[in-house]
Amino acid sequence: MDLSKGLALIINSPGGSGLAAERIINVCRSYSGTEEFWAIVPNK
Repeated sequence: MDLSKGLALIINSPGGSGLAAERIINVCRSYSGTEEFWAIVPNK
């Protein structure tokens, strides 16, 4: 998987823990080649 241009993440969730969201953000940034990522939240 080529992540050199960034990472897109689709999130379908009713909500949850702020700490869990922060950890997911940190993982996405570490895997993205540009340290950028896009969060797509359908129906919101």
